[in-house]
Amino acid sequence: MAETVKGSEEGKTTRRRSTRGASAGKDELNPLQLHGLGLLERVMATRKSYEDDPGKDAWLVNAINRAVYAAYLDCVEEGVGENAKAMLHNGEASK
Repeated sequence: MAETVKGSEEGKTTRRRSTRGASAGKDELNPLQLHGLGLLERVMATRKSYEDDPGKDAWLVNAINRAVYAAYLDCVEEGVGENAKAMLHNGEASK
């Protein structure tokens, strides 16, 4: 999770990324990291199931894609970006 740090300029704050476990194995993940990866997996499954819908709406496809990206960014912020990237690449291959 990013932490807010007071900057040298008055009133300015910056966000610093966490450097926790860049590519940790499943056994080494904390509950928040597991939740993020699980969320990404569920949103990707939703996207895959909706792709085959003949009456799909463009706005809903866009919303689902944004949800996938948001879940990916959450994973990156929690230090499991490499795991999330691998999930995305594996999901892209199965299309």
